[in-house]
Amino acid sequence: MSDSCVYMDSSTYDRLQCHRTSSLLQSLPNDGTVNNTADGQDDNEKHPACIPDPTNRTRIPTDRSRMLLSSKGEKVYTGGRSSLSYLDFVRKVIRRYAGASSFTEAGFKDSMLEIDPSPTISEGLPEPDEEQRKGFIETYFEASSAILDLISREEVYAYLGLSSVRLGETPRYNISELAIAHLVLAIGSQCRGLSPSDLAYASRYFAQGQQVAFNGLLCDPSMNMVRLFLLMAFYLLGACHRNAACMYLGIAWKAANTLGLHNKDHYQFLAWGERNFRLRTWKSLCVMNTIVNSILGRLEHSCPPWPEDRRNDTADLQTQLGGHTVNPAYELCNIIDGFERTLGKERCNTSTLTEKYLHDLRRWSQSLPTELRHISSISITNSNFENREHLLGAVQVTCLYYFAVVLATRPFLTSNIMLKLGNCTTKSSAAAPELDGTRTPVHLAQVCVASATYMVKMSQAAMETGYLLRNMCHLKAWIFASGLLLGFALFAEEGIATETDEAFHAARSVLLYLSVLSPQANRYHEILTSLSEVINHQRLRRVEERRRITSQFVDQILNFDTHLPGINQSYLNRRSENDGPTTEENHDTADLDAAFSFIPGLNVDNSANLLTQWDAFALDGQTFGMYMDST
Repeated sequence: MSDSCVYMDSSTYDRLQCHRTSSLLQSLPNDGTVNNTADGQDDNEKHPACIPDPTNRTRIPTDRSRMLLSSKGEKVYTGGRSSLSYLDFVRKVIRRYAGASSFTEAGFKDSMLEIDPSPTISEGLPEPDEEQRKGFIETYFEASSAILDLISREEVYAYLGLSSVRLGETPRYNISELAIAHLVLAIGSQCRGLSPSDLAYASRYFAQGQQVAFNGLLCDPSMNMVRLFLLMAFYLLGACHRNAACMYLGIAWKAANTLGLHNKDHYQFLAWGERNFRLRTWKSLCVMNTIVNSILGRLEHSCPPWPEDRRNDTADLQTQLGGHTVNPAYELCNIIDGFERTLGKERCNTSTLTEKYLHDLRRWSQSLPTELRHISSISITNSNFENREHLLGAVQVTCLYYFAVVLATRPFLTSNIMLKLGNCTTKSSAAAPELDGTRTPVHLAQVCVASATYMVKMSQAAMETGYLLRNMCHLKAWIFASGLLLGFALFAEEGIATETDEAFHAARSVLLYLSVLSPQANRYHEILTSLSEVINHQRLRRVEERRRITSQFVDQILNFDTHLPGINQSYLNRRSENDGPTTEENHDTADLDAAFSFIPGLNVDNSANLLTQWDAFALDGQTFGMYMDST
């Protein structure tokens, strides 16, 4: 069969697409670096063959795991479905088709960014006053909304009341409670980051909580031990120390299993308060575990599936504000875990498997409570602590949903991109064949781009209205994953896909905003900026190629001297939409100095303007379960 694609019946189309995708994947160069494969992985398994399943639907090859170097020079594992592993794949593809560049040859590409926690600041730092501590506490609840539901505000203030007691005379249970309160303050001051003193307080409070956690607490598993290590893991993610965070998360997981939090049968024998406490802690652990492991591709621990009546039992959590967002996140994580378990058994993604998963996600989104599907403009303008916590929780739940869609559909987008780069013309989305009402791989690729676009635009809208914190440990990873996909898709496009192009630059804007307090977000921004340069160079090359071809058949016979008076030079120099890259004046934000100067038209003193900008991301409400009200 020739290399050119011919439109044919769906089964033959899928087989051809599968064969060519596999060939293109297997032809990628191997540069021999330490991080190409996991230890002991056979060279032939780097890109498994793409084999049609019995229903003739495309089987997409599984991703390739990597070994990266930690800050101490140790090899650490990142799974094939992690963004870091996918970044390595994208670099190799782009290097083949566009040559070496700062994106493909980055000096840090073989290492995993880790920032060791700062030592305790000098003793000259005064204790924060009551107003500062209140600000730290409220910021903690905003940052952890939809992820952690471990403690109430009242409990934090009660625990801090123990601070006047000498630690040596305090029972161990009370010491651990004080350590929990210190970690709440550490996370809050870390995520607020309004001044250097905030980061100094974060370092101090974390060191105090960590000291208690390792001072004999590991010998006696307890609920406070689970909470302490969960909080420390959350802090370390924000501090760009992901491997340590995974270790602490593993300790919390083992402690929870030792205490029987995973066993649904014993909950019915507990008193209401104890059942509520343990169930909230278990759900928080499951959410954190799924999010972190899905980002890094380390799904060693998965949440055991509970019966529907128990999994949807939210009656115990209505008294806690955090339960309104943690419960939906927990339900979503159960769906993600189920898909990962099935994928692990099948060892290869198929359109049939992915469609079933997307239908499960759709049912979840349609069952979301009203307060997560509809946020009024009154809530946006009324920036009290509870509204901010609820709104950020809604944003994080929705981003997790988009990320869940992206992870499942990314192989289909990859396949589609590789076919484009291989000069194989596929059918347009309007003419793509349907298989018994199911989506074709081309359609699933479009779903991937749409989900990444929705996530980025929603996050940008939240940023422009002033609701994003300056350090959000999970959001930066989600945004980077989406931005990388969008940039890869743009690299393969012949013209300029306006919406995708805008979303790609929006991802860079959000990461630039988060980079003020996060070295990891700054690294992500650098990577996407270098990818942007490659995309612009690729577009210029294609423009020159088109001009070279057309110049063989047509001459440009009339030219105006642009130095003549009265000639509109900007008009003469302007390129058409399909004639070259988007200009830096319109899109490039990498060289802007002020932290907020890249937000066009933002006036923080004009609430009407903020509402208009926030309402801009309501476009995905019908499909993806969240929309805004302009009333």
